[in-house]
Amino acid sequence: MSKYYGILAIISVSLLWGTTGTAATFSPSLSPLFIGALLGIIGMIMLYFSDNETFKNSNVS
Repeated sequence: MSKYYGILAIISVSLLWGTTGTAATFSPSLSPLFIGALLGIIGMIMLYFSDNETFKNSNVS
């Protein structure tokens, strides 16, 4: 499951990155700073709910 979860995370982040420009195009009333901040918040939420297997198995001290 963790292998597919990582693939799904990469695909969803790439979709969010691609939709940032689209959101900016179709909503000129929103500032680019707001759209970028929203993407950052969504990224932090995804990091919070991630499985952290990468961090548990790393050899970094």
